[in-house]
Amino acid sequence: MGRNRFHIVIVVLAMVAGAIVLTLSLHNRKQPPSGDVPKDGSMSAIDPSAKRLAEDDIAESVFRYQFTQCFPERKLSLFFLTRNYMEDPSDAFLQRFGGTSSAVKKFSSADFSGAIEDKDSGKRGILLGVRKINWLDDSRVEVEGSCSLDRENHLGYAYSVTREGNRWVVKDSEIISMT
Repeated sequence: MGRNRFHIVIVVLAMVAGAIVLTLSLHNRKQPPSGDVPKDGSMSAIDPSAKRLAEDDIAESVFRYQFTQCFPERKLSLFFLTRNYMEDPSDAFLQRFGGTSSAVKKFSSADFSGAIEDKDSGKRGILLGVRKINWLDDSRVEVEGSCSLDRENHLGYAYSVTREGNRWVVKDSEIISMT
């Protein structure tokens, strides 16, 4: 049990280090004018429940993008999702992925003692993270995210996501950090 906790700490530290590098990189990028959004990108003028729903839609879009883009050569179909720096997404959020061919589970269902594996089945998977959502305006955001295969294979990304009609679409991704 102690060894497993050690590996979890290593993975968490790698993700935090990636998040710091990603945050610094995003902070130093030239940002377009903010339109209707407050200069701090906080969307504070928008109803909190509407913002929360929009951010769930954005996170779903990024996770679906990650399903096909993170370590595709491994052909893994089990994904452990985390939001906001190692928090489990809600059960309601996970239900959004019910119709996919991939198995989707909470971060806490993973064992980090070596490769990332399901605690129950031992099946290997990938840890996908969606952290900070930075609102550029009411239809464009930048998202900090990550993909981890194990404690030695971690990629931090900046995703450009745009609203098209009533859905959010990942338009671009850039690797910001890797371990």
